Amino acid sequence: MDSAKTSTIKHIGTIAPDLFQGKILIIDYPNQRLCVLETMPGIFQEKAEFVAFKIRKGRIKIPFEVGSVEKDLLFDTGSSLFSIFTSKDNSVFFTEPATPIADSIIGNQWKQIFKVYGQKITKDIKFGKHKMKPSLVYSLDDKGQKQFEDEENIIGITGNVYFLERLVIIDYKNNKIGML
Repeated sequence: MDSAKTSTIKHIGTIAPDLFQGKILIIDYPNQRLCVLETMPGIFQEKAEFVAFKIRKGRIKIPFEVGSVEKDLLFDTGSSLFSIFTSKDNSVFFTEPATPIADSIIGNQWKQIFKVYGQKITKDIKFGKHKMKPSLVYSLDDKGQKQFEDEENIIGITGNVYFLERLVIIDYKNNKIGML
């Protein structure tokens, strides 16, 4: 109750897609705002490039071009630290095996300590026609992570980092996502 009754900013995890089914969600990262609409504004239809996404169990999977291959990444607004987070096995989609470790992070998720390693992404990453900025891919050497990626038919997770300077439009009516 204290969180609900105080005026301080609350940082919560993933935006739950079930709240927005049949609607249009606008995530305005630069201005730190959200908007939910019933219909798509004409200006967004004209200016944004949209790509189709898949949704399963409330999880959005968006296609990225990695090198010259199209692969799905889970879009997780709760994954704010990483441009891309993946299993060690799937990190080969983004970088060469001999690429040195550039960063490491020790984290805590659901009371479990884990260590992830960041390597420079050596392949071009595109979302639609947008080439994403050079970044690191963080990987976790964990069979559970790889199993999750296999079950979801994804090669990793993308969070907020790639989109922080953009406006993201998620059309839950037509299962498409775009950005400006």
